[in-house]
Amino acid sequence: PQGWGGDVIPEGQAGYLNTPSIEDELKAARFSVTRQLHQSPFKSIDFGFNYTERQKTFVNDQYYLGVPGGGDLTVPTAFLLDPTDLGYLGISQVLSYDALGLVNSGALNRIRNPNADVISGNWEVTEKVSTAYVRANVDHNLFGLPLTGNVGMQFVYTDQSSNGFSARQAGPGVSQTVAVSGGKDYLEILPSSNFILQVADDTFVRFAAARTLARARMDDMRASRNYSFDNGKNNGNASADQNSPWSASGGNPTLTPYIADVADLSFEKYFANRKGYISLAAFYKHLESYVYNHDQIFDFTGYPTGGVTPVINFGKSSAPDNGEGGWIKGLELSISAPFDIFHPALEGFGAQFSASTTDSEVQPDPTQAPTALPGLSENVINGSLYYERYGFQSRISARYRSDYLGEVAGFGNGRTLRSVAAETVVDAQVGYEFQSGALEGLSVLAQVNNLTDEPFKTFQNGDERQTIDYQHYGRTFAVGLNYKF
Repeated sequence: PQGWGGDVIPEGQAGYLNTPSIEDELKAARFSVTRQLHQSPFKSIDFGFNYTERQKTFVNDQYYLGVPGGGDLTVPTAFLLDPTDLGYLGISQVLSYDALGLVNSGALNRIRNPNADVISGNWEVTEKVSTAYVRANVDHNLFGLPLTGNVGMQFVYTDQSSNGFSARQAGPGVSQTVAVSGGKDYLEILPSSNFILQVADDTFVRFAAARTLARARMDDMRASRNYSFDNGKNNGNASADQNSPWSASGGNPTLTPYIADVADLSFEKYFANRKGYISLAAFYKHLESYVYNHDQIFDFTGYPTGGVTPVINFGKSSAPDNGEGGWIKGLELSISAPFDIFHPALEGFGAQFSASTTDSEVQPDPTQAPTALPGLSENVINGSLYYERYGFQSRISARYRSDYLGEVAGFGNGRTLRSVAAETVVDAQVGYEFQSGALEGLSVLAQVNNLTDEPFKTFQNGDERQTIDYQHYGRTFAVGLNYKF
């Protein structure tokens, strides 16, 4: 406690409760029709229309917790836990209790945080997407080789809007607030093609090319922002990009999606009556645009200043924006092999294996050095061994991924980028399905995830010894029953 938060609770703060309320509503409708064609190269053509509407509301409920009347609070016996031993610090025992249970019991006062950074955390975003598409399905012989696939086009019209609050801290526990809104509508045309050429018995070549989009995060599209007005800079030296009394940070309701042009090529060989296969795939994605945060010139006209007349209404606002993109490229090898192809006695045994290597680079801000794409490991390896026969099934799987740049929860639960250490996660399962008798149709399954209790680790400065997070999540056990009749 020690009195922090005294601008809101003069008698001293006993704790803090951050419990936002989130409502996410989605609606969707789809209509499609297919016209059969009796001529090469197309066997049919599809027409359709999709409509989706999504509305997300974030209520930033945050409370100071105080002792009624001030002073000390005796923790009720119902919430006491075993004391914590901190002997290694020279402290024998420390009071431990169920903090959330104590809060929910009403023993502490909840006082809503009135500060600007909390008020500006309230927002609502609505996204309405109308998509019309046409797709022609291919069934053709190319130089005597069977060719299947499709070519098509999507017309995606988006109307997005946001409501929220802009707020500034006017004094201790006092903020000035203005309701804000914004939005944008735009049309994207997305062609695509997918082809499968059978070059021999059980041997195929696949090729795909498309223009794709991925929408930005809903919180990035919020209209809300936290702003400030520095009266000391409210003079003739102020300009929009230098020495402006205005500054802010927040969302951008005019944000448009990530756009990428992608191409994929794969070679696939099937064997053992198509129960097994081997494939090698290569892919390349050109990122035309990428969302990143940077300072933008913003019009603050109408924003409260506490009665001061601003000499300029423009200043910098740090917010998400659409910048330049980059690229992603990689190779992937996949193998699925039932072991009875080696010897009949191994029927039921098998293995699956995949390995990929990926390289990426993004540079949305030309003034900053390029970085790897967050979330992508350079090397990922998956392997499984299994047995499935006579109703029995068992499997053990392992997944390795090399270190990568990950997005994690930072201070105050805000998003931040950190280096995540390499990990190997092992899962296992065993089950049985009764084949006959009174229990026919009944199956049982037992699973354990993260069998080796692999930790999650983040680090800094490219040195895994400089640990930031080291978290053990433990193993997860599950048992299930299934009955079919």
